[in-house]
Amino acid sequence: MNKLKKFLGRLLKDINKSKDILIASHIEPDIDCLASQLGLYYILKDKFKNKKFYLYNKDFKSLEILKDFKLIKNKLPKKFDLVIGIEPSSIERLGICKADSKIYIIDHHKYLDKDYKENLYIDENSESCAEIVYEIAKILKYKIDKKFRKIILIGILGDSGWIRYTKNKKTLKLISKLYDEKISLRNLYKSIFGLSLKEFHLLNEILESGEFFKKEKIFIGYIESEKIKDNETLRKIIYLLTMVKEASTFVLIEKRKNELYVHLRSDEINVGEIAKKFGGGGHKFSSGFKIKI
Repeated sequence: MNKLKKFLGRLLKDINKSKDILIASHIEPDIDCLASQLGLYYILKDKFKNKKFYLYNKDFKSLEILKDFKLIKNKLPKKFDLVIGIEPSSIERLGICKADSKIYIIDHHKYLDKDYKENLYIDENSESCAEIVYEIAKILKYKIDKKFRKIILIGILGDSGWIRYTKNKKTLKLISKLYDEKISLRNLYKSIFGLSLKEFHLLNEILESGEFFKKEKIFIGYIESEKIKDNETLRKIIYLLTMVKEASTFVLIEKRKNELYVHLRSDEINVGEIAKKFGGGGHKFSSGFKIKI
């Protein structure tokens, strides 16, 4: 907590010196980084009412869970003098090219950019970035309302596969604390992981054309990106793919023009280390990388 307080002390001083602040999340966004980005926006906007905050994600299209996600734009504002990056693993993965802006990074993964060591807050004990944002809200005495609780829940539950990958009692206690009877968990689950009939057909196509290695308990599937509506659809498909009980490790190879995006999920193997060897990153049980073809 003291480390986070010191980090926030530096950040708040620089926000005071700035006029236009960009809150950016990593390319190919997952639901946790988007929820964390939105939650942090509300905290800082409340504390600095005279400052302009912009939400940016290079690849973001839409997220129907909460209408407030529409605040995130995929075009950079004309000007900004400070950047807050949400779990990018490297500056490059923020999708911005503005070296003259000071950058702060908040992440719960190991940071891979060895050339950038300033203004980092990394908490690998947090199972989602949303948990860090919740701690920031408490430190800055932000009034935590129903909408904010829902945003943090979306981040935690989305990143943990609806607590499937949760190992931390602290995370479970926080979920219990955030839960409100007015929040429908059934509707939230369907919003985070539900597919349309067309998307279920696509999932079936992957299962039928894929290959299962019984001894290794590995399933390998293939898909062309043209068939996928957006990153959100892909995330849901991958999650439901991992529900196949005969397999414990899943590889989905997505073809995009002259590149292959390899999505890795596992209940047993540290796929995060595999992804790092190919220049990728992510969690211990959920990660990915890309290679040119």
